[in-house]
Amino acid sequence: MDLVVAGMNHRTAPLDTREKLSCVPGEERALTKEMIEAAGAAECVVVSTCNRFEAYVAAADPASAAKNLERHLCARAGLSPAEGAAQVYAKRGVDAVRHLFRVASSLDSMVVGEAQILGQLKEAYTRASEYHTNGKTVDRVFHAAFRAAKRVRTETSIAENPVSISHVAVDLAESIFSSLRGRNVLVVGAGKMGELAARRFATKGGMKLVVTNRTAEKAAETAARLGAQSAPFDRLESLLCDADVVISSTAAKGYVVTASMLQGVIRRRHYRPLFLVDIAVPRDIEPAAGRIENVYLYDVDDLQKVADSNLGARSAEIARCEAVVGEEVGAFVRRAQEIEAAPLIVALRDTVSRIAAAEVEKALAGLPGADEKSRDALRALAHGIVNKVLHRPTVAIKEEYGADGTAGPELAEAVEKLFGLSDEQKR
Repeated sequence: MDLVVAGMNHRTAPLDTREKLSCVPGEERALTKEMIEAAGAAECVVVSTCNRFEAYVAAADPASAAKNLERHLCARAGLSPAEGAAQVYAKRGVDAVRHLFRVASSLDSMVVGEAQILGQLKEAYTRASEYHTNGKTVDRVFHAAFRAAKRVRTETSIAENPVSISHVAVDLAESIFSSLRGRNVLVVGAGKMGELAARRFATKGGMKLVVTNRTAEKAAETAARLGAQSAPFDRLESLLCDADVVISSTAAKGYVVTASMLQGVIRRRHYRPLFLVDIAVPRDIEPAAGRIENVYLYDVDDLQKVADSNLGARSAEIARCEAVVGEEVGAFVRRAQEIEAAPLIVALRDTVSRIAAAEVEKALAGLPGADEKSRDALRALAHGIVNKVLHRPTVAIKEEYGADGTAGPELAEAVEKLFGLSDEQKR
């Protein structure tokens, strides 16, 4: 099993570190190539969301690939070895498979049960296909992960009352203001996360909802779908002056809203409270803005604390999801063992069958008077002996070969030496 995953997420690394690894639209191809070169890998899928950055690779030397990727990510994030050991993880083999299945099933998400991560994984896999950085290993494991996620969502109730980071942000705003009725809500960014937040606000009703985006057409399209208003992005400061709640989620590389901008805004508002939720990574709003009087700023790590407080009631359902994932990992490992063992088993059976057939024909040459029935019986006897003799070795190879990277390769080498199997025969 040569799958490796290395990365960091909301549980292992703070937001200011995750920002250094985050990938904005347009950088995916170059970043994928960078990860392949760093790992010495043949296949790669890069997953970059607001809560995680992960590179899934398939390499001939998984141990070396894991170490190289871990070292590269630490350097890219500016982490010391000690910091990297605490914040960057690297998994391979079955552990990497289980990790991917849990991620796809939203069991490793900030909001357990949210639906967005599966779509993000599918988009990442599609990009890898477009870049031709997928292959047999990536194809098998990602499709298996999608199947596992589908089972989790259909066989458990984890997806009932679906939530997302956008949902948590809106619910937090509602709890702070008691009611959003009559409030002015500004959504900065018309991408998927921004639209999810806007849609959540729109379902509440009774408020003025405004969408702004650097691309005016996109803001207008999103606003039209939601029955909201759109506004030019160059009016951002005046829009902030009018807003009670701001949800920001753009793909900008730098701060869209700075502390100095908000200093002027809050004065023009006569220090009327302003509630801001920054769900972008990298962040849209300068963290120092949270220290301004009557400016209340929350980022995705703050939202995690809110999400974690709601996990208790879902613990029983999470256990059911983990059981489904465990079943799917086990099934995948068994399939992988059989696939990896197949060339060796076929070569072994072919070699022994050829020997048996040759000996039968030699014996029949010494029995010129044997009728066809006797000849068929002798051939069937040889075939039966081959099956009986090779049954236990075949089972042992399937059980031991490949999946956990331990006894399988050693057993394969022993079989090859004992029976004189060549690489050509295995191919």
